[in-house]
Amino acid sequence: PIAHCPLPIDPVSPLCSLCLCGEVGIFAGPNQSASRSLMGRFVPPEKESEFYGFFAFSGKATSFLGPFLFGNVTILVEQLFAGKAPFAPQRAGIAVLIVLFALGWILLRRVDEEEGMALAKIPDETLKKNM
Repeated sequence: PIAHCPLPIDPVSPLCSLCLCGEVGIFAGPNQSASRSLMGRFVPPEKESEFYGFFAFSGKATSFLGPFLFGNVTILVEQLFAGKAPFAPQRAGIAVLIVLFALGWILLRRVDEEEGMALAKIPDETLKKNM
């Protein structure tokens, strides 16, 4: 087969696309709510607006990154292979997104929830004195 589909059906069929899009929907929605929930654990009550504002800004400031990388890598691979490998550009674009998810996972593994919640309870003045 030219493309790989985790389901035992034609990889370019509408059913396969529907199933894969459904998987993205199942996992992408909880990702957003989980990130906001984790953020809520680390935010000092008196700084909620500031923290959530920066959280929203950082999301908007980096939202172009995935589509930008996907598009540029897809175009680059298409030019390199010039139609010899029909699904290579899309695979390369998805590989970049997988790398981004892996980097996010690596960064999140370093997050210490207990320490974050403890720091959220310490007043600002105490933190400034200890720096």
